[in-house]
Amino acid sequence: MPKIRPEPPHQHGTAPGTAVVLVNLGTPEAPTAPALKRYLRQFRASSRSRARSGG
Repeated sequence: MPKIRPEPPHQHGTAPGTAVVLVNLGTPEAPTAPALKRYLRQFRASSRSRARSGG
């Protein structure tokens, strides 16, 4: 298992970075197009899975 690298020291005056957070929110019921459509429709309708901007 890879080791987690320590966070680099913060330097004032540098441009802010961008982070991407990936989370497993489940999977479709089956590997079929109809099941995937149902899954995506439910996923997109959830207010908990919407992208949020920090700005």
